[in-house]
Amino acid sequence: MSSKYLLRIKGWSSFQSYKDRKPPWIRLHKSLLDNYEFQMMGVHSRAILPMLWLLASEDADPVSGYIRDSYEKIAFRLRVEKKTLLDAISECEKNGFLECADSPKPAPDKGVTESLRNHYESVTPETETETETETETETETETETETETETRPAPSALVSVIFDYWITTMGKASTAKLTPKRKKAIQARLKDGYTIEQIKTAIDGCKRSAYHMGQNANGTIYDDLELICRSGEKLEQFANNVAKAQPITQGKKQSETPKQRGERMARERGYV
Repeated sequence: MSSKYLLRIKGWSSFQSYKDRKPPWIRLHKSLLDNYEFQMMGVHSRAILPMLWLLASEDADPVSGYIRDSYEKIAFRLRVEKKTLLDAISECEKNGFLECADSPKPAPDKGVTESLRNHYESVTPETETETETETETETETETETETETETRPAPSALVSVIFDYWITTMGKASTAKLTPKRKKAIQARLKDGYTIEQIKTAIDGCKRSAYHMGQNANGTIYDDLELICRSGEKLEQFANNVAKAQPITQGKKQSETPKQRGERMARERGYV
């Protein structure tokens, strides 16, 4: 990575509506809270990226998204070590937030700016009084694109919410761990579009299933979170148990019919 120049914020002009001036702030969209790529980056990258957005807002062309400083100067302005900065830039570039180039490009002329303004016409100009005590009057009409409103798989905090709910519902010991297999299964279902409530319902369905709670021929409990979230189909199967689950009989195993035994063996082998 060159020690000089050029960083460009991807999609800068699409989420910053200021085309002809440089106000003392930038837009920070709430969708960032559920942006999977952002939340999965390291803590340094997540802290440095918004600072890079602030630096990009200083460019002569407010829609360029360029940062025209050396890495040494950027590191100084952000008060971080150069290595920390370069690692963060690399991760941000990998996750699609930045573009890096070897040599500077001229700032777009007014014609390009005008074209971009027309292209992103869904964001209307704002009026404000820019003073130290800033009184702001904003009139906005925003049409959010599918990309802006898309609900992405959640950060680790939401995975922990599901894991903690499973621990509480199943009465697991505090020694139970959020293993990589369990975490991967939860993230996969969230990425499929299942909500936290749907996953909680599936956990409830497993808890209400007499078979999975040990009332089977082997007396084995099948309640692992990885099993519940193994696939979308498996998740829905457990969720459906909430409505049709049979009451669990304490201290007694249910006798199996040949059909039930065949279904059990198929479940244990992962066929269904």
